[in-house]
Amino acid sequence: MPVVRLGIIGCGSISYYHMTNLFYVQEARVVAFCDVNKENAKRLRNYVYRHRDFKQDEMIYEDYREMISNEELDAVYVLTPHAYHYEQAMYALRHNLHVLVEKPMCITPEEAKELISEAERRKRVLLVSYQRHYEPPFRYVRTLIRSGEIGDVRLITARIGQNWIRPCTGTWRTDPKISGGGELIDSGSHIVDITQWLVDKKPIEVYAFISNDGAPVDVYSHVFIKLEGDTSIVIVINGNYKDAWTEEEIIDGTNGTVYIHNGRVTVVREDGIYTPTRLPRGSSPDANFINCILGREPNESPGFRGLLVAAITQAAYRSAREGRPIKITL
Repeated sequence: MPVVRLGIIGCGSISYYHMTNLFYVQEARVVAFCDVNKENAKRLRNYVYRHRDFKQDEMIYEDYREMISNEELDAVYVLTPHAYHYEQAMYALRHNLHVLVEKPMCITPEEAKELISEAERRKRVLLVSYQRHYEPPFRYVRTLIRSGEIGDVRLITARIGQNWIRPCTGTWRTDPKISGGGELIDSGSHIVDITQWLVDKKPIEVYAFISNDGAPVDVYSHVFIKLEGDTSIVIVINGNYKDAWTEEEIIDGTNGTVYIHNGRVTVVREDGIYTPTRLPRGSSPDANFINCILGREPNESPGFRGLLVAAITQAAYRSAREGRPIKITL
């Protein structure tokens, strides 16, 4: 059985999601853990290898460059704060490693283009961890849209509410130099991505109203995106929601409407309303990453998705600052 040797850059809370997914991928082997806080790296190592005893710093690094130099790696995970993604992913690619990077892939579209170009030049996998691409409800709706069952999509409305600002206050997520912004570039990145992915049409123009509500970064966002053809997207983000999370996407077509409410799908047509009982099989960014490296699957969340999100997000921030629509150039 082939083995893909992995190094982890960034061992914070999101790393446990990825490690749990990798438990189900037999070909994956994590051989090194890197974090500027060694204790974070040790905790993650002990979680992955919970039945094994280690010497104090075995498999542990504080500098990702040292890890890449010392270990025989096939790939790395970049799971650090947003502003560090570009530098760390580029360094790995230039050392001929495959890269899975957490969202957002990077802060600016210019950085995104450079990462994509480097990955293509070196024939390395660059995958952005947008997990909705792998979740059965979203896979079902994307296939439904492409089948033409609800006609031509004219409008997508998406809304998230998250108890975000309170737990994030005082952390790196509310330091714009490290985070690149607030709720829009953080959890909102998933919503910008999934609305694009469902219809897969080129974005043309963005108009946004954004409020920090007294915080160092954005908390509330209203983002309007014009796509090619007669399709548009409206995204509403509430980073001061009083419960943990709520999410809804509404896709309006000329022959019907699809609702996705917290993962539950409802289809409305003239001939009736139904909830699908059979959804496609799900997967994970981690399984897809390993299978891409082994040549078994196509990349279902490639770097281009990160470029789209970066372009739209930065256009939204600029639109809010300047009070006018901003054209998208890719």
